[in-house]
Amino acid sequence: MQQIRNAIQLDSYLLKESVTSTDLLLNKVSSNKAPLFNHSGFFYDMKAENFGAEKGTPPVCLVCYKSTHVKSDCPELSLPKLIDLPSVSKNWINIISNICGRVMGICVDIHFIFFLIVFMFPDQCKLSEEDIEKRDKILNYLQKEFEKCYPLCSVHGSGSAYNGFGFRQSDLDVCVLLKDQTEELNIIILEKLFRIIQSEPQKFRDIELVRDARVPIIRCIDNQFNIEVDLSVNNALALENTRLLKTYTEIDSRVSQLGYMLKHLVKICDIGDASKGTLSSYAYINMVIHFLQQIQPPVLPILQQLNDDPSNKNDMIRQCMESNVYFYDNLPKLGEVWVNKNGPNTLTAGELWIEFLRYYTEQFDYEKNVVTIRQFEPLERYEKGWFNKTIAIEDPFNLTHNLADKLSQKNWTLIRLVFIQARQRFGTECKDRVIQDSDIDWIQDYLFDRNVLLLENPRKLDKTNRQTAEPLQSLMGIRVDPKYYQS
Repeated sequence: MQQIRNAIQLDSYLLKESVTSTDLLLNKVSSNKAPLFNHSGFFYDMKAENFGAEKGTPPVCLVCYKSTHVKSDCPELSLPKLIDLPSVSKNWINIISNICGRVMGICVDIHFIFFLIVFMFPDQCKLSEEDIEKRDKILNYLQKEFEKCYPLCSVHGSGSAYNGFGFRQSDLDVCVLLKDQTEELNIIILEKLFRIIQSEPQKFRDIELVRDARVPIIRCIDNQFNIEVDLSVNNALALENTRLLKTYTEIDSRVSQLGYMLKHLVKICDIGDASKGTLSSYAYINMVIHFLQQIQPPVLPILQQLNDDPSNKNDMIRQCMESNVYFYDNLPKLGEVWVNKNGPNTLTAGELWIEFLRYYTEQFDYEKNVVTIRQFEPLERYEKGWFNKTIAIEDPFNLTHNLADKLSQKNWTLIRLVFIQARQRFGTECKDRVIQDSDIDWIQDYLFDRNVLLLENPRKLDKTNRQTAEPLQSLMGIRVDPKYYQS
């Protein structure tokens, strides 16, 4: 520090000496002679042209932060052109349907080769009874431990493991309810539960208290079963959301199949984590249900609009955390209150999967409408006041919550890219080879090829796409028709 002070003092002294010498020199010259010292060495003429003002403000992209273009022209916000999908054979539809079953890990009947096979993969199939038992054991353990501090508390499981869309590796969402049992703030309760879990290092590891989340949670991993646990307090809406989604899966088996397909797709492409600026699994499942309600004939009803007595609107109100969480759950009588005028939807899971991809790449108006599962009528953005440049997805109960509020425009472009590429991949029949019974692994790898879905390797693009798209400029640098981008 002393050396720095000395250097500053020396610079100040030299500057004063220079100014003094200049003044003396200027005073000695006669008025009709030019000064011997060029004073411009000390003073800069503050003119606009000296700063390149005639060129204007340099462009800076707010997406990639490069100065070669502005945000509206950023290559990372560009999308490939949509190509017309050709007609496909019944065999190809059967293959896609069986892939839907394979991803779930269920027994599927492959019609085009007339044999029965069971596809079971640890990372691809739905939870087994043993998986559920493991999670129930964790819940029972937490119940016993928390009762020591809060005797009247109740511990419940929610999320993917219980809503009908869980994989075997899905984490366990835990909700601890103590409503009206204590005047303590939820965060204070959570901190006490955090200390209880911390006192059990033989049971849990990697224990973390996440205070800055929309709903604060405790995150940890169970040592015995190696299951990640996310624990919240008094988050009763999570339980209602879980129950709603589970009810939809019980109406039609194709609901779960499409949900598993979408979750598998987003997992492969790493676009299913809201904490990383993409979309949550819950948001994607809402997109699936919305599509199945809107397709004609519909696969699913609007449970929040059904009632045994339509004239009695009071029966359609059930309060929870200041939200109306009513939905029709008397499934044995569903056929009496939900009359499908156009008859049942007979499309296979494979056909519905392709239609799902087409719906969100060709039909849905992102600029105007909001994805909602609580009403059939279009829900427009102006009604919600949501004017972000990405998709908007309404929480079915917390109506002020946009499930895509953390989605960045760059990540939304990436999601749309994956949907466009998946639409072409699944909607175009592979005719380069004769499909045989032993090719099922190859088919799944072909359809879920990450390099193609993310355009990470342009050489793997289908020939048809190379002919219709302009040259790749960056990861997503294929330019798009402005008319399509506005859709």
